[in-house]
Amino acid sequence: MWPLLVLAPVFASTHLEIQGLEANGLHMDSLRCELEGGGGLAALTIIAAVAAEKPGLDACAPTGGSIKVNWSWKAGAWANLNLSEAKPKGVETCVEAALRKVVPVVEGTCSAVVRLGPPTKP
Repeated sequence: MWPLLVLAPVFASTHLEIQGLEANGLHMDSLRCELEGGGGLAALTIIAAVAAEKPGLDACAPTGGSIKVNWSWKAGAWANLNLSEAKPKGVETCVEAALRKVVPVVEGTCSAVVRLGPPTKP
């Protein structure tokens, strides 16, 4: 009799590096994440969560722009949020308010350039 071997997927951690990703009209460039689990669909889960707040993000730069976002999500809450390289300057407070409405869907740390307003090049 052969021994029974059971293989189960285990997602101890997930590393993501995606050059560009778009969902529901929201575009992220240079998405990089170190996640606790999440698996292969983690990137889609993240961008879908952020895209839910696209109207609020677009209102921050109605003529277009982008901002680099570094964040951490832990236990279903925001643990950290840092914004830099804003184009146009001065949109950080508005972008932070919009992003804080996003419900964290995974645990881990990410960075990305988020495009704001109508479609623009990074």
